[in-house]
Amino acid sequence: MIDDVTYEAAARELIGYNIYRNDELIATVDANTLTYSESAPAGQTSYKITALYTEGESAPCEKITTTSVATIGSIGVNMNAKNGMISIEGAEGYEVSIATLDGKVIFHETAKATITLPVAKGLYIVTVGKTSTKLLAD
Repeated sequence: MIDDVTYEAAARELIGYNIYRNDELIATVDANTLTYSESAPAGQTSYKITALYTEGESAPCEKITTTSVATIGSIGVNMNAKNGMISIEGAEGYEVSIATLDGKVIFHETAKATITLPVAKGLYIVTVGKTSTKLLAD
């Protein structure tokens, strides 16, 4: 029988984080960085993050998967729909409309910055300028 067992956590210093996209290292950030953003490639993309310590790298967090629609035309607009939110980046100065499949317009304005809109699950028609595409919100 073992008695009077004590535990002392090893002293280790967090020095940063590694960010992986589709299992490939894409960025290393310092320990004070709490956000990371990028224009993800079109289609489904998965991300994992590991912590970097002076002793080495941690196991990765649970995989985070996003879905992005291809860039619209040559204007560089990126969209995604995840966790009940539609997000549109790069549409500044363009007229943006989001409609349900039955034609109900749920958003319409000239974009001034990134657009983030809570939505129910379903298929939406997103129009930026004169170009439209379908976006599936999960």
